[in-house]
Amino acid sequence: MSGNPLAGKVEVLGQTLTNIVYCLPGETTVLKAPGLWLDGKCEDRRTQEGPSLEKEEKIYNIIGGHPRIVKCLGLVDVVPGVIGLKLERATIGCVRSYILDHRDDPPPIGERLRMALEFAEGMAYLHKKDVIWHDASTRNALFFDDFHIKLCDFGASFVKGRLDFEADQGYDLLSELPLRGREEDEISVEAKELFALGSAIFEITEWKLPFDPIDDFEIINRMVSEDKLTPIPEDNPARDIIDGCWQERYGRAESIVEDLRAMAFVGACRP
Repeated sequence: MSGNPLAGKVEVLGQTLTNIVYCLPGETTVLKAPGLWLDGKCEDRRTQEGPSLEKEEKIYNIIGGHPRIVKCLGLVDVVPGVIGLKLERATIGCVRSYILDHRDDPPPIGERLRMALEFAEGMAYLHKKDVIWHDASTRNALFFDDFHIKLCDFGASFVKGRLDFEADQGYDLLSELPLRGREEDEISVEAKELFALGSAIFEITEWKLPFDPIDDFEIINRMVSEDKLTPIPEDNPARDIIDGCWQERYGRAESIVEDLRAMAFVGACRP
């Protein structure tokens, strides 16, 4: 029985229906492309089309450099007729994957508050640049050295006031704002973003997914539609912040950052 012919030649770091994120061993950058090519040969190819990488590069350029945003190094030709997006490589990896893989070994609460603060700082910066992430989730955040967080994956994003950027896909079910008797178009994009931010803060501070241990899609979908949210434990220092996000009491991400900064200071000083 033969082993994986790509073993040792390439590292696949992430996959979606439309793209593969991979790199050569030892590289400090990754390539996001609609398939995997090695030495000019296609080893795997996505068949479903998604948001264009050209659009995502434009979003990265609008965002610009920031300590909480993954660095984009531009578009590259993978093979003739195929482009990829070159990005800096996370030294640890996806925030959600790390939480799931280490669910029984959470960091101290002060560290988790600091992580939540960094996630919120990234979102506040996006909004300052009029960028709506539109897929805000720990799935799209990465841990770097010392577990500092950077946000990534802006293929679904759009820029407020720019008709040349269309919104794609949307929030995952764990981050979806219930309609609460409204039509979809009656809910502001800011409210949706801040609700999703609350879900990310919950996930990081509780070190588990919202609705855990329920993992049945239909059950969770019904709970969301009925506005039955995950209970927030009383001892969570960010409880009021998370609840404020979920109950639409915040109007901007920067206010959440300010409240988390105070919480992070208190949490870091706890024994």
